[in-house]
Amino acid sequence: MNKKQLEYTLQSLTMPDEMAEEMAGKIKSGTHKSGISKGFRMSRYSKTAAAAIVCVMLLTVGTTAYAGYHVYQTKNLRVFFEEDISDMQIEQVGEELEQIRGVASSRFISSDEAWAEFQAIYFDEEIMEEGAFDENPLIDSYNYEVAVELTANTGEIRELIEGIEGVRKVSDLTELE
Repeated sequence: MNKKQLEYTLQSLTMPDEMAEEMAGKIKSGTHKSGISKGFRMSRYSKTAAAAIVCVMLLTVGTTAYAGYHVYQTKNLRVFFEEDISDMQIEQVGEELEQIRGVASSRFISSDEAWAEFQAIYFDEEIMEEGAFDENPLIDSYNYEVAVELTANTGEIRELIEGIEGVRKVSDLTELE
């Protein structure tokens, strides 16, 4: 019962004046029910707000955990090509990769992307600002990044990929570090 409801109830009840004054004094001082302070009291709106905050927190934690779970449910491979491979053959390799059962996805990495990734991992900004490299030394390092489902046999998938015409090497990302 909130303060207004208690005051209304006091006005509508028939009781001795002394008792009504004592109750009104307790209402004004913030104490009632045997002189105990009413302390923190949640209204209907604050309960709804608290419930909404808890729901948002649960959704955030739940979706983050779900996303994290699926990130670790794939194994990544890199597929490198023979030196004399044509652009059309590279596209054909990509199409064949997508057809292999157990391959979750494949993404072409250009030589420029490979060089930028290499620089970000192994060089600090000072070396790159000095212009130590005039051209991309990884010009022939274009490749496919292949995500393999965790339930798939990675060894079998590697063998299938190595059998594709134009593929020079298949590496696990841990082998590249």
